[in-house]
Amino acid sequence: MRQTKFTIDQIIKILAEADLLVSSVSQVARKYNVFPNTIYRWRQKYKGFFSSEAKHLKVFEEENLKLKKLLAEKELQIQILTKALKKHLTREQLMSLAKKLVNPGMFVFSTCKFLSISSSSFYFYLKPINRKNSTLNSKLADLIQNLAYSFPSFGYRRITAILKQMAIM
Repeated sequence: MRQTKFTIDQIIKILAEADLLVSSVSQVARKYNVFPNTIYRWRQKYKGFFSSEAKHLKVFEEENLKLKKLLAEKELQIQILTKALKKHLTREQLMSLAKKLVNPGMFVFSTCKFLSISSSSFYFYLKPINRKNSTLNSKLADLIQNLAYSFPSFGYRRITAILKQMAIM
């Protein structure tokens, strides 16, 4: 940010002088070697302030700028971490990580958004079929499970249609 050649106290005095009925803004601008637009801009920014209040405003603006920079850095770190997670983890590992993160108290929506998975896939994550309780024969169950893992967005109707095309059903 460019440094101004006037302090806040000087700006307040210039504005007070420009507000007097005796002198116009252009005369004051010529006197202090600034553009009249600068005086109007200062008037918008420091209208009704005393010098101490204007100094506080300046401090708050600087602090706000620092906080914005910190926030931008944290957002960038989050984006880098999510891209790294997506590259190196399989779908099953992402789902197990999501389940571990939700247990300590994180919300499902924010966890899924961070890991870039849909919340519906979080709730309806496919688990391996329990062979003891299954009434299907084992080959058909393996085929259905493999199709479901290969195409996680397919529903039961589409998997059934694939099985019909394969002439299994």
